Amino acid sequence: MLEETSSTILKGLNKQQQEAVQTCDTSCLVLAGAGCGKTSVITRKILWLLKEEKIPSHKLAALTFTNKAANEMQNRLKKSLEKKERENLSISTFHSLGLSILRKHYEQANLTSQFSLIDPQDVQKLIKEICDELTIYDTAKIRQIPFIISRYKNQNLNPKQATELANQFDFAETEMIDLANQVYWSYEDKLQAYNLADFDDLLLKPLNLLIHNEIVKNDFGRRFQHILVDEYQDTNECQYQLLIHLIQDDPNSFLPAPHFTAVGDDNQSIYEWRGANPQNLNQLKADFPNLKIIPLEQNYRSTNTILNASNALIDKNDSIISKKLWSELGMGEPIILKNLPNNIEEANKITRMIAHHHLINQTSLDDYCILYRSNHQAEPLERNLKQLGLNYKVSGGISLFNRSEIKILLAYLKLMVNPLDNVSFLRIINTPRREIGDKTISQLINYAEHKQLSLLEACNSQGLQGVFTEKICQRLAYFHYWITKQRQEMIIDIEQGITSLIKKIEFYDWLREQAKHKKTAENQIERVKNLKQWLINIQAKNEHYDLADIIHHLNLAERLEDQDNNKHAALNLMTIHAAKGLEFPYVYLIGLEEGNLPHYNNTHNEQGLAEERRLVYVAMTRAKKQLTLSYAHNKQTAKGVVKLLPSRFLKDIPDDYIQSQSKELSAEEKKQEKAFYLNRMKELFATKKD
Repeated sequence: MLEETSSTILKGLNKQQQEAVQTCDTSCLVLAGAGCGKTSVITRKILWLLKEEKIPSHKLAALTFTNKAANEMQNRLKKSLEKKERENLSISTFHSLGLSILRKHYEQANLTSQFSLIDPQDVQKLIKEICDELTIYDTAKIRQIPFIISRYKNQNLNPKQATELANQFDFAETEMIDLANQVYWSYEDKLQAYNLADFDDLLLKPLNLLIHNEIVKNDFGRRFQHILVDEYQDTNECQYQLLIHLIQDDPNSFLPAPHFTAVGDDNQSIYEWRGANPQNLNQLKADFPNLKIIPLEQNYRSTNTILNASNALIDKNDSIISKKLWSELGMGEPIILKNLPNNIEEANKITRMIAHHHLINQTSLDDYCILYRSNHQAEPLERNLKQLGLNYKVSGGISLFNRSEIKILLAYLKLMVNPLDNVSFLRIINTPRREIGDKTISQLINYAEHKQLSLLEACNSQGLQGVFTEKICQRLAYFHYWITKQRQEMIIDIEQGITSLIKKIEFYDWLREQAKHKKTAENQIERVKNLKQWLINIQAKNEHYDLADIIHHLNLAERLEDQDNNKHAALNLMTIHAAKGLEFPYVYLIGLEEGNLPHYNNTHNEQGLAEERRLVYVAMTRAKKQLTLSYAHNKQTAKGVVKLLPSRFLKDIPDDYIQSQSKELSAEEKKQEKAFYLNRMKELFATKKD
């Protein structure tokens, strides 16, 4: 471990960064432009608060939006802090902190200690069940309801408040608002009855406890002396209020009033569609008159050509403080702009440009990234890359948690943790098959509702004798007995318990029977084995965790990538949203057409258009050395050809920074390119023959 002093903590930081680190006598807002070293500022400030301000580690908290960001902070601090200091320091996501509050104060939130988190797919199923009860059958409308309810919760609105304020909402049509309000009441009742919380509840419930419950207020609201918040521009109303109520002054404490450091960039606020409120940056200035605002403008990532073009684009938006990013990396290469006849030709041209650049410069495929607005734009790119034989990976594919085999196994574990979890019960009662048909399940649901029991409790109820045959009663009673017994095994030894569970339900054999192809079953089994090992590893790293803690940990994971991901160098394909926080030497932004970027849904008002402009800004500032932009004149669809117009955002980029057409290839370069493609085809042919 390194001994940190004031000089070593500040070493390598520029003047603005040093000011942000040393501002501790008041709350401050650090407006960190793209690539301006915000993570360094946060981690160095944690060290400064510990070493120079002498704030105890248990009095500090850093809040992030992703587990990846939290882990990066912890890793950076490893070499500078003792193990005990790191363990006492709270570095987590907002949702993880909220879960900690609920796990400790579940009774005040009207939950039991065995409460479970319901995932988004099961939320949709639960809402479908409610809609059936309310005779709402329009599938398209039902799919929108979870997003509206989530919006309510992000704004700290309960069903009563949402109903009273219905005529003030403009984020959905009036009919949809009315439908969602009807469902919201029943949705909350069912979550309560099933002892469940959704992900939004991990913010909403803790916030209400901090506001209304003195026990929780004294425990968490007055615990921290300084809180650092990363990506502050992505906070919603609940998160903003959580921050306010987590730094309440303790009248009985001799310590100075608590402060916070919010680090963010209003120009990179691209999550308004899921509840983020960039106006929270302005609200900070209003709520904290002594707030110190420090802009970070020196960029350590990109060339000045890329930065100047990005500055010109984002200047069209109203910013809290105008920032002009600059770099010591020189002007670099001009931005390349390609206009192609159609989207198919665009995919063909961009992939061949990358193949040629990769060949000539002998670069790694990891250095390249193609960005797009929507996932469907990846399809023609993938087809071309396969033909070229270029290795690639698509970010934002199917999450491990969305795989059917994983959801089944986790449902067993969730039901063991929370016997009131009817959603998990219904997923596994007949998976694998137990000769318990749909009619039996329907009758069991009616019986459980009448007796006010959970479905698992109903399986062991004496009253079932008058509803089902003796054979069915025995099957239901055995399922209750078996889940209870399996839970006890899991408490004693999680590794042995999971192994026993998989064996007793003959899970691997069932997956082989269900799969259409042998390879599919092999991949599913491999994923189940990886999940099992991951569960074991979680407990090994957190010895105090019980099964409930492990399941909550899993539910809060941002996303588990499949373990069989290709580990070789690969070209990156991803949406702009997925690329936030990342950087690549060579970035290709495609689909710069009206209706796509900006998306037609966001062209009807200035607020939506501003977010689309921020989206392009984020995409452009991912590039370190070279940026290529492209658009098509037409789009080929199943219904025919659609004429396209270039994105209005292209007009915001000065011509000085753009090279419209790249130079012609030399004869030698054309020869190398031809040889490259020929060799690729030979490799592909050899692979198919094998």
